[in-house]
Amino acid sequence: MPEVQSLDDLIAKKALEYADQIKAAAAMADKEEEIRIESEKQLAFIQKEAGIKLEGKHEFTVASGRIDSVYSRVIIEYKNPKSPGDHIGPKGDSPGSKKVIEQIKKRFYDLRREHGQPLNSLFGVGLDGNYFIFVRFHDLRHTFASLMLLRGTKPKVISEALGHSSVAFTMDVYSHIIEGMQSEAMALLDEVLPLGKNGMSGENNVNLTSEN
Repeated sequence: MPEVQSLDDLIAKKALEYADQIKAAAAMADKEEEIRIESEKQLAFIQKEAGIKLEGKHEFTVASGRIDSVYSRVIIEYKNPKSPGDHIGPKGDSPGSKKVIEQIKKRFYDLRREHGQPLNSLFGVGLDGNYFIFVRFHDLRHTFASLMLLRGTKPKVISEALGHSSVAFTMDVYSHIIEGMQSEAMALLDEVLPLGKNGMSGENNVNLTSEN
């Protein structure tokens, strides 16, 4: 009797095949539509072998524009791999990467406002065949909190904005950001005050604490 393959194993296998086929398509593609067509073809193969049905909507109109593809609560934005301004780069701060992340963020808020979908249930994918970007609302919350801390916003304000149960919880989650800020502050202090009192080198310890 042939061994029955689990759905997880099948998806893991097919994900590699999907990525290889999309990359091959990107080498010849001149527009994002070609990437979408290849993606839909590969997803059709996965559906057939896995015995599942994906209900997709394409060119789905929302306030900020048209979402290329929506599968339940997964949205996909395809990009032209040959476009200088739109292709996705190897890093999150590449121009095309930043652009598609911002686009997906807008789609999230549109789907919440217009269709009542909870933000934390949505998952976004940006791809151009060469690179994939995955976006979740949790990541956006993390970015927001990190930026606010780095801008000097009081942890209590951030905690309330995120809906955390306590400031202590917020500080625990983002302790790595606080530690980095402390290290930078200590380095700056060493530059400004390289010597101890009376011009002699000394050990003047400074403890940085965050206000509640």
